[in-house]
Amino acid sequence: MIRGLRPLRKGFDVTETVIDLPPAPLPQDGGDGGPQALPAQNEATEAVKTAKTIFTANLKKMPGVAHLEAIRLLDGEEIVAVIEHKAGQLGSLTLYNHLSQIYGAITPDAARAGLELYAEYTEEARANPGKHPHIDRLLELAQGARTLRVKHVFYA
Repeated sequence: MIRGLRPLRKGFDVTETVIDLPPAPLPQDGGDGGPQALPAQNEATEAVKTAKTIFTANLKKMPGVAHLEAIRLLDGEEIVAVIEHKAGQLGSLTLYNHLSQIYGAITPDAARAGLELYAEYTEEARANPGKHPHIDRLLELAQGARTLRVKHVFYA
């Protein structure tokens, strides 16, 4: 079953694809013929599922962004970042939009709240600088006194 299609302008955008498949059989240990689990792999898989589950649950509580083409982040009059409405950035677009609605801008307090909402991805970003640039930006803003203004770009 595939779900998660929603109208976007004249086409459709897949925001979440869930495919129900039967569970894969566990490998046999060759001794008593019973299955043998792979604990390290299972723990890593569960950690990823948990991170996605928490972040996805957080996103579902936030206002939608179907009307937004992008968000521009400004330091004074300079555009320092653009978060676009495209695959790989929809979660960040939703989160930054939410923060801008609550705080009016991306302030240090907003950045700290955003880091909590990114859930387990925040730790992954700390461990792998550059992997999640939108989280990296919040990590930087949370420690300083700098505030970024948010400019919403709407679909025409």
